[in-house]
Amino acid sequence: MYPHCHLTTMSPQTVQTYNRILTTILQSHWCLERLHNIYSLSINFPTLNLLHTLNAINQEVSNYMRHAENNCHKIKNRVIPYSPKAAIGLHLWQIYYQLLQQDRIRNGGNLHCFAWRCGITDLFLLSKDEILQSISVCDQRCQYFRIHGAQN
Repeated sequence: MYPHCHLTTMSPQTVQTYNRILTTILQSHWCLERLHNIYSLSINFPTLNLLHTLNAINQEVSNYMRHAENNCHKIKNRVIPYSPKAAIGLHLWQIYYQLLQQDRIRNGGNLHCFAWRCGITDLFLLSKDEILQSISVCDQRCQYFRIHGAQN
């Protein structure tokens, strides 16, 4: 019915948040009540006006679903609940993983600034063993946040 709206997540907490946001939006805009009124008055409407009105409400509901989906996609990682410590751990993992693939780095200046903001100095002087060790530490942190959730 809504091919463009799909919430891809494995987290039941995100699905509950999506449903709560969408229900609140639909209630505040009286969408279900308007559909009920159109259904009850469909005998008096010509078919063209009925279809036009239903398509308008369908488009409106699609926009509301997209809005609720965007609110739930603020956290890019579907497994780890958001917390500032978890975000830093994910950023560090991204930096070290990009550094491990040095032939694919397009703009080293951006990577260096991103690393500096995360507290990494002398980024390009790290050896491959140090990078792999740092990635394993970041993986352990992410695993901790997967198990224990967001703790500020």
